[in-house]
Amino acid sequence: MLRGCTRYYVARVDITHDSNIQVDRHGVEVLDAEAVEQRALQTIRAFDSVLVAAPRSIPVEEFVRQLADDRVLEYEPSADLGNVLGRCWFSTPRIEINRALEGPWRRFVLAHELGHFTLHRHLKVLRRDYVEDYTRTIREGVLPTPPAHEWMEWQANRFAAALLVPFPTMVIVAQEALEETRLMAGPRRRWQIADYIAATFDVGKTVARRRLDELDVLAKKWTQQRPTPVDH
Repeated sequence: MLRGCTRYYVARVDITHDSNIQVDRHGVEVLDAEAVEQRALQTIRAFDSVLVAAPRSIPVEEFVRQLADDRVLEYEPSADLGNVLGRCWFSTPRIEINRALEGPWRRFVLAHELGHFTLHRHLKVLRRDYVEDYTRTIREGVLPTPPAHEWMEWQANRFAAALLVPFPTMVIVAQEALEETRLMAGPRRRWQIADYIAATFDVGKTVARRRLDELDVLAKKWTQQRPTPVDH
């Protein structure tokens, strides 16, 4: 049972537009990687701050179901979507997930759609009231910076990775894995550490390897100032 409440989530995580923030041609805030990381951490803490106290699988399905139970959005976890992986509606908030998805891949797609809801639901995108995602838009191996004109999908992918593998607890797992693999060397050791991350957080190996690649960059940025805890 999650300890947070959705009213808190909406109040503290939902974006209030700031005219001073740069936006792209669709009105999407041009958030950098660190800003998206912060939004993902705020989301987790809004539901239950204990989830970032120790390494564990983040219950993204419970997050969305709680939002649905509290009528913040509608949720269809087993939609007949054909080749569409997931869809997020905006004016009448609704998340739909393809019934064929399962395991870590399903978790990533759901986290991606939650990212759209959290970051983008006040927007009119491509003159539609929804965004739908395919294999070409949902990428577990999200790039460090977005290609031109792809801020929206890049942000949702980055949000999903940061939500499912939060930086504070990823560091703990990586340190433990370094000790466990101290007799290994080279790429083999790095892939083994990524395997530890994948198993701990219930994500695919592509997500785990990308997060491991990001670890050094994030650590340098956050050494002086860790994310500020959000009080309930």
